[in-house]
Amino acid sequence: MGDKLTASHPEGEYFTALIRLLQQELSLVQDLREAAIIQKSALEEENTEQIMAAARQQEALGVKLAALEEERQQCRQELERSLGLPAGRALKELLPLAPPESREQLADLRRQLKEGLAELKQLNATCRVLATRGLAVTRQVLRLFGQAGGQAYGPEGGIRAPNIPEGRLDRTL
Repeated sequence: MGDKLTASHPEGEYFTALIRLLQQELSLVQDLREAAIIQKSALEEENTEQIMAAARQQEALGVKLAALEEERQQCRQELERSLGLPAGRALKELLPLAPPESREQLADLRRQLKEGLAELKQLNATCRVLATRGLAVTRQVLRLFGQAGGQAYGPEGGIRAPNIPEGRLDRTL
């Protein structure tokens, strides 16, 4: 099949639409990466407000990315039908069928998306580890406070000084 397609064929329009969608996805992946970097920093600094703001931003970007991904899949399916190909082709399988002027751009976008998603996956894994460690420390502190037991107020409503046990916080987490 190779070079039989040109921009004058309707398939050229599908490839152009595919490029536009991939560019938008790449932009969102870059925004997600920035939000993950902010979240990582906030986790390291134990800044709850920034953690929550970054999580909200990631959620909103994820919704947009999912919608774009659906649109891209529809475009790919229409392209496959137009070319008479079986459904479910990967982008790398469609590259040789793209008009020559689109091939390099599609390949570059594919590469950038793969790299961006790999970096995002790594950042998310780091954030997950930091969050897990933070929760472990919080659980330990709560357990130490829980061991102190007793009530803070006496039967007459007066404040009692609690007996604080000599606990140790395990900071090796």
